[in-house]
Amino acid sequence: MLNCKSPFFVAGLYSLCVCPFFAKTVIYDLKINDPELEVTLWAETPLLFNPTNMDVDARGRIWVTEGVNYRRSQTRKEGDRVVVLEDTDFDGEADKSTVFIQDPELVAPMGIGVMDNVIFVSQTPHILKYTDVNRNLVFDEGDSREVFLTGFIGGNHDHSTHSVIGGPDGKLYFNQGNCGAKITDGDGRTFYVGSFYYNKGGPQVDWNFNPTTFAGKTSDDGHVWVSGFTGRINLDGTGIEIVGHGYRNSYEQILTSFGDMFQNDNDDPPACRTSFVPEGAFFGFCSEDGKFGWSADRVAGQTTAEAEWRTHLPGTFPPGDVYGSGSPTGITYYENGSLPKRYEGSLFSCEPAKRQIFRYVPKIEGASYRLDREVFLSRQGSDRMTGAFSDIMVGADGALYIADWYDPMVGGHGAADKQHIGKIYRIAPKGFKPTNVASESAEELFVSPAHNVRFQGFEKLRAHGDSSLPLIKKLLNCDSPWLVGRAIWVLPYLGEPGIAELNNIPSNIGEKDYRYRAAALRSAIRYDRGNLGWSMIEKLRNDKSAHVRRIILTHLRDFPYSKKKSVLLDQVLSGDMKDRTYLEAVGLAADGDEDSLWADYCKVRKISDANYWDRQVHLLAWR
Repeated sequence: MLNCKSPFFVAGLYSLCVCPFFAKTVIYDLKINDPELEVTLWAETPLLFNPTNMDVDARGRIWVTEGVNYRRSQTRKEGDRVVVLEDTDFDGEADKSTVFIQDPELVAPMGIGVMDNVIFVSQTPHILKYTDVNRNLVFDEGDSREVFLTGFIGGNHDHSTHSVIGGPDGKLYFNQGNCGAKITDGDGRTFYVGSFYYNKGGPQVDWNFNPTTFAGKTSDDGHVWVSGFTGRINLDGTGIEIVGHGYRNSYEQILTSFGDMFQNDNDDPPACRTSFVPEGAFFGFCSEDGKFGWSADRVAGQTTAEAEWRTHLPGTFPPGDVYGSGSPTGITYYENGSLPKRYEGSLFSCEPAKRQIFRYVPKIEGASYRLDREVFLSRQGSDRMTGAFSDIMVGADGALYIADWYDPMVGGHGAADKQHIGKIYRIAPKGFKPTNVASESAEELFVSPAHNVRFQGFEKLRAHGDSSLPLIKKLLNCDSPWLVGRAIWVLPYLGEPGIAELNNIPSNIGEKDYRYRAAALRSAIRYDRGNLGWSMIEKLRNDKSAHVRRIILTHLRDFPYSKKKSVLLDQVLSGDMKDRTYLEAVGLAADGDEDSLWADYCKVRKISDANYWDRQVHLLAWR
């Protein structure tokens, strides 16, 4: 029972006393730059406290990880919580909160992924897996808890384990800040992600490993991974792959239905960024062996933004939109739902330090995407607490939901709000009426606007095998490119007819949209890299899209040179080396085989000495 001196009692009383005022304040203190949309309060304390991350299930219930015990705060002796919020009367405001679990082991968990009745929670040093067997939204007798993955470094530290999200390929994607990690998958392969960053952040941080001791160490996949990173893994815990590395502290990543991944990354100097992440990309926050920070390679005349992401050195992919100071957190990508159609293909990124939400509409530019930033939502009132946005997602109803840490401080090892107030806002068209979404069938789940809800649909369709083919064929011919993209990923799991359909994508519907060819290529590679994947690489080796050819390049890395030589040379000869993303993809493809590629390239180009070098050759040699 709460006593009158408890901060939770005070926060609850405060909330109940001024709830109508809060609702009015939220509407007017947040400015959205679209007259067709409105911001409404969906939930607030005492239904939740200090939200760090959130997800939504197929019934529209929002699951929230709380961070009351964040860093120096040790207010909640019973441990932090995972709560489930519901709008039971569909009036647009949550009216019920259920505590799924409260546990002393939970200390400001910073990630949650809800996949049907399986709930993944990022609690460094683990990613925990809870199964709500009886589906009563409470972790109780008969339910199970297991350590899904362990070895992440930095308990109760911002630079540790963050979000968990399902990809269109049926794999889980997770990330970690630059505290580093030593993780082992279900195949027994260990990944050493070293870092120079150690013993920082205060005495409350649990440094379960010293990441400096294995900085530069080769992992069991044959590569060196460093600093902050994104990984993916099968649902059974096997098959870890590192997708990108060399970050400082990316809070979250998001994938489109075509398999493109975007993230944001924060830093204390003015060099925060929003980035497109090609497969295997290194982003340069530290040296390539992880032993030194970016400043060790800084040269005279460079801005911090240029130096911090090592754009002047080969091996580093372009950082994207580097916008200066800040502290980006949640990120999401909107494809379909309740917003006006012009929002399809929008990338939204939380920037709590600026009290803003950014919007991007990624535009293809060579082998990468151009990210032009606009301010979608901002604080405009006098309430200094509002706008400490910690997460953003697309709900099962197709609206946007934003979690607010609600504090004048953002990070910095502490919080100023001792009442631990938290809020969730909804952005939807004016007059939006919520309904009971309650997706049940595989098709309903698969077409959902919510990322992890449609992940469940993928799993059901994959499990149904070739009986799913009629539905998938219908989706392949629908008007929504997003649903077409999702359908392409299911094809290789539908037996020989599905694989035949996948092989026809490039010459059929793929003719009109490079994204379909990109999805087909990625789908084949994820399913079976050596056979179906290689066949699709051969099929698309002369593709007109630099984006598609870049995907080929970033997946050639682990093939022996004798096998990839011809394809690799085709990609080099057909590509524009002035396109930095394409050039870096060539570098990844040639990793360990640089001398052989150079010799063969010069032979084909009939280059005997440097007198015959054009700009293409100069750039290739530099890389």
